[in-house]
Amino acid sequence: VTGVQTCALPIYSRGDTVDLILLKPLHDVLAPYRDLRSAMLLIDTLALLVAAAVGAVLGRSATRPIGELVRAAQRIQRGQYATAVQVGGGEEFASLAAAFNAMQSNIASREADIIYQAQHDPLTSLPNRSAVKQQLEELIGAAHGTGVALLLLEFANLRDINASLGLSVGDDVLREAARRLQQTLAPADILARIGEMQFL
Repeated sequence: VTGVQTCALPIYSRGDTVDLILLKPLHDVLAPYRDLRSAMLLIDTLALLVAAAVGAVLGRSATRPIGELVRAAQRIQRGQYATAVQVGGGEEFASLAAAFNAMQSNIASREADIIYQAQHDPLTSLPNRSAVKQQLEELIGAAHGTGVALLLLEFANLRDINASLGLSVGDDVLREAARRLQQTLAPADILARIGEMQFL
């Protein structure tokens, strides 16, 4: 019979065997297991929901600092070094942010040094030809009817000094000339070394 749980038990009575057959509907037999299965499914579902919620919170707390670090790297890539990197999160993120800030500061310092070296004479530390050309273009553009005066000074006997007294003495002469010329300038004046023996 389908849907019925059958159980047969032999009973011995006075030498004769009697089979006792018990019948119980299968629905009634499986009822406690169905209740247990439903409870287990409910517990599993709740556990999965709690795990998903915890995972989402932890994921957000990890992705937010990573997003900040990505934005900081993009700023550094664009050459913007002024904003310090500040992230929340654990100790690892704070350490990574500190490394980003140190890297950003080092890059800014090296870049400023490279720009300075490209625009200044290494001997006198005065602006060089390319730097003064840009400054003159800005000056002439902003003149608006007022004049701009240029004065070119050239040391005619510097090669003789170098030949007779040595290059180090010639370098000292150029440095001293730059120092003395700077002392005579007005605040708005520009002094540059534009050639081996030329000051503008």
